[in-house]
Amino acid sequence: MTRRARRGFGAFVLAAILVSAAAPGIAQATTINGVSFSGPGLGVPAPSATFGGTTVVYQMTFGSVAPIDMTMSLTGAGAVSIFFSTFPVDTVFNQTGITWADYHFILGTGSGSGFIPSTSADGLGFALSPAPASDIFTTLSQHEDTLDWTGGVVPSGGPGVNFSFAVNVASGFSSFAVREVPSVPEPSTWVLFGSGLLGLILWRRKRTA
Repeated sequence: MTRRARRGFGAFVLAAILVSAAAPGIAQATTINGVSFSGPGLGVPAPSATFGGTTVVYQMTFGSVAPIDMTMSLTGAGAVSIFFSTFPVDTVFNQTGITWADYHFILGTGSGSGFIPSTSADGLGFALSPAPASDIFTTLSQHEDTLDWTGGVVPSGGPGVNFSFAVNVASGFSSFAVREVPSVPEPSTWVLFGSGLLGLILWRRKRTA
């Protein structure tokens, strides 16, 4: 095929793609056309997200230990897998004044008081591949509609924590939400920690006496 013929063929293919994209009644691949944040956990600075196709890279700051809902609006039709990440520079920041000992993701629809948690039959689910990841938490309990991270601590005012995960979305969804909420150690954990710290102080005083 000559160079002129290749150019003509390429122009024909491009034109066909554009025509099919504009043609009514032809199902288009599902993509993200908007990301918004809401919830009582929102802190300063305000959250932000960059998105394109089926990828969302986001950053958020918690001002209190309360949920933040990240809502994705979709366009097109068909099942899709959407990848989320706060790596490598965007981060989830802790400005709550409390050290986090665990962190949780919940799939659903709606937001705030209208948030409806996902169920096993609704077509939303956290993907097994690529596997969810975190740079702080080391232990993950993954279920179809929830991710529960433990095995790490995120101090308030520190550098934050990063996550990545993917969500499988069945056809027919125009939007869905990911609710994120940090947690704190159980009271018994703080009691044990306090007892250990008190024992260390008494031991050091005894040595210096």
